[in-house]
Amino acid sequence: MPQTALIDTSDRQSHNLLGQRLGRKGRDTRERVVAALHQLLATSPDVQPTLTAIAREAGVGMTTLYLYFSDLSELLLAALDPITREARLLIEQHCHRWSDDILHDECLTFLEAHYRFWAKHSRILHLRNSFADAGDPRLLANRRAMSNPAIECFAHQIGIDARQVETTGSEHAIVLLTMVERMATITTDANIGFAPVALHAGASDAFVLRLLEAEASIMALTIDGFRHGALGRRR
Repeated sequence: MPQTALIDTSDRQSHNLLGQRLGRKGRDTRERVVAALHQLLATSPDVQPTLTAIAREAGVGMTTLYLYFSDLSELLLAALDPITREARLLIEQHCHRWSDDILHDECLTFLEAHYRFWAKHSRILHLRNSFADAGDPRLLANRRAMSNPAIECFAHQIGIDARQVETTGSEHAIVLLTMVERMATITTDANIGFAPVALHAGASDAFVLRLLEAEASIMALTIDGFRHGALGRRR
């Protein structure tokens, strides 16, 4: 049975669930369990991993695993932590004001970077989304944590403050993010047939590139419409 968590979630990387500070051996064991999740996702992408399978892959007993993770959601969050930081860095790198002169190209550059991020982490992100769609509050919070910086970026491109929820345009930023996330989900889903691809030569890759081109056109038209007054007028 899982141990009762005695510490705050923010301390989970430095303490086990009994509140004991992790030494080198404990940190290594925790990292080995997280690595085992990644390994199982890489080798069996169509099968949702279980804690039993993860413990076996990591070479630890269930009692040991439960010292670090109370359930699969908590383990998944640990594996997502560096990926969430990478997502924020991607936004920071691409959220300068996109030039009007090359707006389509700026949008396409962002979308290609976002696609590569999803292609790189598709298995764990798809698993995260399945938990979030089922109503897991922790994985829903993680999805929001990844999405909110992108919404703020799109709002910045449109020229509005995403924190002002009543401002005309914030809903457009949310819709743009939904389009971007949905397209990334579809194009990296092995069951649909576009994945795995990496934006290089090949028929599937060429089709994904055309999808990104079309997506960039829609995004550029929306941003340009707000910047030049064609959109954003209240009824």
